[in-house]
Order: sequence, then C-alpha cells, then structure tokens
Amino acid sequence: MNIRKHLHWGNAIVLVFAIFIGTVVFRIYLSVQNFPELVTPDYYELELAHQEVIDKTDNARRLGGTFEVSADDEQVRVRFPNTLMGEKPEGTIVFYRASDSSLDRSYPMDISPEAEQRFPIADFRKGTYKVKAEWTLAGRAYLLEKEFTVWKENPIR
Repeated sequence: MNIRKHLHWGNAIVLVFAIFIGTVVFRIYLSVQNFPELVTPDYYELELAHQEVIDKTDNARRLGGTFEVSADDEQVRVRFPNTLMGEKPEGTIVFYRASDSSLDRSYPMDISPEAEQRFPIADFRKGTYKVKAEWTLAGRAYLLEKEFTVWKENPIR
C-alpha cells in the first residue's frame, strides 16, 4: 500500500489543523499548572530600588569564584565564592518559591570557615526556588541569586 494514495490533500489539511489545535491545548494545560505569585507584596516599591540591586550584584561579581546551591538526601548546601573563606559577613539567605509564597524560607547568614552554609532538606518541598543571598562585609553590600530545584518530595516540619 502506498500512503500517498490514501492521504488526500483535504485529509492532510485536517491533520495539520488537528496537530496545531492539540499543541495549543497542551500549552494551555501546561500554563494553567503553574500559579506564579508576586514574590513579595511590595514588588513595585522594590522595583524602584533596582539600581541598588545592580550595584550589589556587581560587587558580588567582582569577588570572583562561584555561587553554588546543591542538595543531597539530608541537606541543601549553599557554597559562596572562596574569597569569603574565613570571613563573617552579616546578611540573609532567602529561598523564594514563586508558585507558593508560604514555602518561602529565610535564614540568617552564618557561613562556615569554608564559605558554605547548610540547611536541612526537610525544610523544603519539591519544586524550584530562587536562592537570594544578600550580605554586607566591610561596609560594602553584596547580592547573589541562583535558581535551585528540589527534586525529591519532603514533608514540611
């Protein structure tokens, strides 16, 4: 059997429309599954201070090194640039959950001499977080951000 004899041009048009409509319906389904909220209630006021955020990010970029967030079965590890080894910066580490603000977590910055801080994995639910570390050291402000995903479901304490 030759498929060209059975696939008429009218049938081909119907097939293309069906695939297009199926794709649109699938995309709509995916978009309805994500319920992003404004990360903070005072979003617009924070937007006005955006230049300050840019300056803090530039300061952190000048430190060099990498900002890493990783997890295993027991803990989430936030690793700061090596230039912070042995330093005691003052600040906060915030885990923002865009899909559910009740799952946001905020911790005071208390990094080890190896420039890392650990958190119990049980504090986090499965999903994507935006990790935001903001601190001051020697009168200069710094900001680092990174997306991080918890792949395993954990019961909230």
